[in-house]
Amino acid sequence: MKIARCAYLDDATIGRWTAQKHDAYPTLQTLERPWVPGRAPGGATGVSCVPDGAYELVRHARPNGDVCVALRNPALGVFYSEEHLPPEGGRTLILVHAANFVSELIGCIAPGLNRTINENRHMVTASRQAMRVVMAAFEAGDNKLEIMAALGTV
Repeated sequence: MKIARCAYLDDATIGRWTAQKHDAYPTLQTLERPWVPGRAPGGATGVSCVPDGAYELVRHARPNGDVCVALRNPALGVFYSEEHLPPEGGRTLILVHAANFVSELIGCIAPGLNRTINENRHMVTASRQAMRVVMAAFEAGDNKLEIMAALGTV
């Protein structure tokens, strides 16, 4: 899977998600928090998107019962759980999960079928439907995610 980040804005990071191995899946829109550097690798915990790079996806069950995927790349300071966190720190439980607004994300990624602006806030729409697409691609074996800048392609 790939996220091509189209814009790094003051209030959001927006992009396009594609399933690399399966052309039948639609292109999705993504919404993330803006980039905020942190003292530890991986960006500021809870308020930043993760760095561009390649991630392994891990199946994760949220406390509300929703199944989603978590990102993992220790070299970029992103770990699946706190038990794997090194002494120098980093980020854990960075998820791709259903959400519509940046305010619903704590460093995670929200996919949507479309992207729009509502009351001066960036948002994605039909996020639960988009999560079904993400999970179908993951279950079909697409368990890597490459995140990269593709500025100017909004």
